[in-house]
Amino acid sequence: MRLPFFIALRYLFAKKSHNVINIVSAISAAGMAVGTAALVVILSVYNGFDSMVRDMFSTVEPDYKLVSRNSRLFIPDSLALDKLYNDEDVASFFCVLEQNLYMEYEAKQGTALAMGVDDIYLTESGLADYMLEGELLVRDGGGRGHVVLGNSLAYEMGVNLSFPRSMTLYYPDPQARYSPLNPMASVNSLTLQPSGLFCVNERIDGRTILVDREMLSSLTGAGQNISSVNIYMKGEMGWAASRAFERRICQVFGPGFELLDRNRQNPAMYKVMRYEKAAVFLIMLLVVLVMGFSMFGSLSMLIEDKQRDIKILDSMGMPVKSIRRIFVTEGFLVTVSGILAGLVTGIVICLIQQKFALIKMPAGFVVDSYPIVIEPLDLCICVAVSSVISYLIALVPSNKILK
Repeated sequence: MRLPFFIALRYLFAKKSHNVINIVSAISAAGMAVGTAALVVILSVYNGFDSMVRDMFSTVEPDYKLVSRNSRLFIPDSLALDKLYNDEDVASFFCVLEQNLYMEYEAKQGTALAMGVDDIYLTESGLADYMLEGELLVRDGGGRGHVVLGNSLAYEMGVNLSFPRSMTLYYPDPQARYSPLNPMASVNSLTLQPSGLFCVNERIDGRTILVDREMLSSLTGAGQNISSVNIYMKGEMGWAASRAFERRICQVFGPGFELLDRNRQNPAMYKVMRYEKAAVFLIMLLVVLVMGFSMFGSLSMLIEDKQRDIKILDSMGMPVKSIRRIFVTEGFLVTVSGILAGLVTGIVICLIQQKFALIKMPAGFVVDSYPIVIEPLDLCICVAVSSVISYLIALVPSNKILK
């Protein structure tokens, strides 16, 4: 054991001549513990909300979405789709056609984003778990078309499944010429029966409808064109595996296509979530910094208290830098003990919340209690940043010895 560390360890547990030094040191350690525990808990809560939002969006947004770089619609290569089907990491995929439409239900009109889907989507997307009323059906056994609406959009349009009426969708005919005398002659229409309402989140519920892809293609004149290939993976993939999968799929489909993960499908939303988490982390880090300054006072008093020991060590030939290292190590040990205690406390609080859900969310929220997800990387960042702050603060009062 190195001598400076040994002496610092003795100072940590030895009785000081002034009891106030022990009190201030205890306050320093407790402050770092509270700050670190708060960092762990708050970051875990943000991770929980992030995971909850991702799970909610995963019902209508796939793990990956393959889109064309050059045009909004494209005809997929059948050979490339076969290779995608045989990929060991892919659980399922389906083609989707998306178009903005005008719709009419009784006396009300509005616009919606129509998603043309097939049976694979209905069984694999998980949207059935979010059905509020009715059933997830876009075409019945007799070939009749149906439409599934978001709950907010259905409320806006006055759709009531107890007394259903037909809904008509309109889209400009790309082959017809516009006639001012008869505008409706240049518009295609499709009449469907509402079959169900889903409730995912306000952004999706207020603008999305699901219809049969073949019917939507016939209405819009898209033919064999689609908007995207939606891909669901077999399980969670690490960063390296995800990048390897993206490179592999881009090589199969060619440079004219782009593979979007969930972050790139909704860049604005996920950026806001990351920025909020970073802002809260910096605010809590400022709290840790302020609490760490109490260690500055305790270390300064310890240096004054140990002036006799410093002179003895100096007369025995110990280098000044080594003497300084004793007190830097002493301050670092005080704060690290608080950091470790705070880390354990924060993890215990998170585990209790995960197990018993003691802290509830306000009434009407999508979950009953605050969600918690403990990320090992966040724990490492909390410990590393707090340790660096404590070490830098410990350097300042130890400069007295050099002078």
